[in-house]
Amino acid sequence: MSRPCNIAVQPTRNSHMSLGYSLFAPARSRQTHLLPNRPLLITYLQHSKIQNARDRLKSMAHSVLDEYPWRGDPLQSNL
Repeated sequence: MSRPCNIAVQPTRNSHMSLGYSLFAPARSRQTHLLPNRPLLITYLQHSKIQNARDRLKSMAHSVLDEYPWRGDPLQSNL
């Protein structure tokens, strides 16, 4: 018997939308062991929008990045 899932791990939809993510609501779920407590939404970011999303995140977190700068090896990206 399936039971409702009480794990509330849902990123904010507005944050994803502001970064350029697209939303997809599948017609059905293949999950058989858990019953969702809200409709399933899948978010995805097209490759062409990754650079803009990364730049926007960097500007949104500017004050935190200034206060806690990265001290490891430079991050690399092959965009």
